[in-house]
Amino acid sequence: MWRCTLVHESFMLFIAIMTIVDLSKTLISLMVEAQQRCGTSDVITGETVKGWVELYQELVNCCDKVAVCFGCQYIFSLTCTIVHYVNVVYNFIYFNVFKTLEFDDNFKLWFLMIGYVMIMSLPIVATQMASNQWVRCQRVIARLHNNMIDDVNTAERKMIKDFIRVIKKHPLQIRFMSKVPVGIFLLPAILTAVVNHVIILLQFNHVV
Repeated sequence: MWRCTLVHESFMLFIAIMTIVDLSKTLISLMVEAQQRCGTSDVITGETVKGWVELYQELVNCCDKVAVCFGCQYIFSLTCTIVHYVNVVYNFIYFNVFKTLEFDDNFKLWFLMIGYVMIMSLPIVATQMASNQWVRCQRVIARLHNNMIDDVNTAERKMIKDFIRVIKKHPLQIRFMSKVPVGIFLLPAILTAVVNHVIILLQFNHVV
């Protein structure tokens, strides 16, 4: 039962983050469209830039709200997952490899476990996608700023420059653990933690 609850929470978190990713793609598409019109008869107005800033600030607020709503639950579920799989891997090695005894050789069980790990990893992948959209947003707005280099004294160009500062100061990142952003880099860190703890348990029992 508790495993189903953790899976449901992870899936809901994944949906929430992917919504932010999708909205950020929409914002970036608006800026790309404006960049393509730059230099033509169409002019980028101050209202347009102000709308971009408001949309971006709403996305940043959404990231903060998601972290507040799901942060503690996801950290708890991730910790439970790591402990559970350290125990599973240890028992599999201890009984199957070294003791030549059967231990959960049911294919269905291992299939469910792998699927559970994949679902728990979805929010980490989604947070990395949000960070990638933030980097892309920086590139697009910087390119647009460079395209307006001829309009040195325009208020719109100054507003875009201020927008660049806002983007750099407030990244699109989900921070579950204090000020540490969550990203794909956590997956190898989690794998390393599992392997290290399994080795320690095997050493304590004089298996290796």
